[in-house]
Amino acid sequence: MNRSYFWILALVGGLALTGLAPSLRGAPSTADPQKAADLGRQAQEAYGLRDYTKSAELFAAAIASGAKGPEVHYNAACAAALAGQKDAAFRHLEAAAAEGFSNDQHLLADTDLAGLHGDPRWATAVAQVRAAGERRLQGIGNRALREELLQMRAVDQQARQKVTGLPKPVDPAIWREVEAIDVRNTARMKEIVAAHGWPGKSLVGEDGANAAWLLVQHADKDPEFQQRCLDLLAEAVKKGEASGQDLAYLTDRVLVAQKKPQRYGTQVHEEGGKRVPMALEDEAHVDQRRAEVGLPPLAEYMKQIERIYTPRKEPAAKPPAAAAPAAPPASP
Repeated sequence: MNRSYFWILALVGGLALTGLAPSLRGAPSTADPQKAADLGRQAQEAYGLRDYTKSAELFAAAIASGAKGPEVHYNAACAAALAGQKDAAFRHLEAAAAEGFSNDQHLLADTDLAGLHGDPRWATAVAQVRAAGERRLQGIGNRALREELLQMRAVDQQARQKVTGLPKPVDPAIWREVEAIDVRNTARMKEIVAAHGWPGKSLVGEDGANAAWLLVQHADKDPEFQQRCLDLLAEAVKKGEASGQDLAYLTDRVLVAQKKPQRYGTQVHEEGGKRVPMALEDEAHVDQRRAEVGLPPLAEYMKQIERIYTPRKEPAAKPPAAAAPAAPPASP
């Protein structure tokens, strides 16, 4: 399955918030965004409980209610494959590629789809995903910079994955490694911004722009640079060059660093052994603000945080794909 948590880990791609906040561009007028989001969350929960037949049914229902986007189709394909529903799995893979899913490396490595490998349709599915990758690259202005940003993000995430779910106390050496990576990435991001301005979608692609945001999100040792990038990112969002979700996370990050209440509830800390959002402005309307940028309700987000932070009792079944942030240990 393809997972992404907009938290310490910015695992690029799928089953998390993108699936929870469905895109309704091109959806029928009868689309029900709230119903689609609720069904998507239920589908994820069923997947986590290994009830793959129910998960596949719920993903299909979410899509019928208007959920769109490559990730929701990809995750539906995974659930269907695990439920033994090959026809449905291939239909969802085709839809995922048509909507832009292009991570062929994840596709090939994903054990959820292993049951499809012997089917004659598998080669076609792989070719469709690779073709989507070629289409994505065609409109990118600076492919080399995109690749560099993706590699920087991968290093960031690999370091943070060593911490996620570990029991306390975490070895200080691990945090020192994370901090050293952040300092190095921040220095390079300052050079990139000086040379290109904010690296938006036209320059580095959607995934490259997301990687740029993540690297700035973790530039906590240089708050002035984060503030400058927040202003640039806000302009990029207005031009359709960056994600409103990314802007929400960086907005909260900067506000918290300035000891001000956050707006979207993305930054959390621990109080009395429980993880809670840091101070919020106008808390009564936080879910409305979150919905405006495509984030799920705060209560659902906190459930995700709890699942991520809960110490692992056994190794994860498989690593998430490489595609959304916070600094140790309290912030997404």
